[in-house]
Amino acid sequence: MHNRKATKDQAIRTLLENYGLQESEIVVFGDQINDIEMFQIANHAIAVANADAKLKRYATLLIG
Repeated sequence: MHNRKATKDQAIRTLLENYGLQESEIVVFGDQINDIEMFQIANHAIAVANADAKLKRYATLLIG
């Protein structure tokens, strides 16, 4: 069991709210479909080359 706020995207939302950050200041990295929601928040979403194809659709940059 875990708290519903224990997700990557919710952690980012908490940081944005608590520190007054903007989405444009957030850079995220990921490789799996559970990263999609955080990719949708950040202006800079980086996926690795071997990332899930669904996640790559949300990436702003693809790296090796």
